Amino acid sequence: MKLHKEILLYKQTMFSIVSVLGILFISNANAQEIYGTGFIITTSNDTIKGSFKRVPNPINIAKVLFIDDSGKETYYKPEELIGFKKGPYYFFYRRVRTGYFYYLTKANAYLKLAIDGPVKLFTAGGTDSQYGNSPISYYLERGDKITTVRAMEHGYWFQMKNYFKDDPEILKKLKKMEYNYGKTPALVRDYNESKLK
Repeated sequence: MKLHKEILLYKQTMFSIVSVLGILFISNANAQEIYGTGFIITTSNDTIKGSFKRVPNPINIAKVLFIDDSGKETYYKPEELIGFKKGPYYFFYRRVRTGYFYYLTKANAYLKLAIDGPVKLFTAGGTDSQYGNSPISYYLERGDKITTVRAMEHGYWFQMKNYFKDDPEILKKLKKMEYNYGKTPALVRDYNESKLK
């Protein structure tokens, strides 16, 4: 009898999980079909205004279906776009290191420009992602070199101390552990402000 109750409870739990996942999948699929206005910038530096039918996943990009103002639908492959603007956000194509073993794998990505300045901060994922609440990834760019920010605690501080070693005030704050992975935007803002004085 006890085994029967456990099996019944297991089936009910699995049914609930599958139902929730199904709802999330359907709502996600519907969200990807929503049009958004903006523009794209092709690799030939043409700027085309229009709407998006599908916006790529920030990592491992799919084709972008873009509808220009004349109504013409065109699929763009990752290597055909420098970037795009959807709503208030700018996204740029980059090839970045990703994953837990980020130094082993590189992926094509459209990264959202979060902070512009001497050091640019790009993000992928996060609560403002059209794909829901995925972990946020940070990327720093100085010149033409992009760096994946390490989320691991000690690796983060070591990496940031090396990256921002030209700013003594930032180094002091890093040594006091005033910045952590979640405060990376504040770190970049503080650094950029000190460089623009």
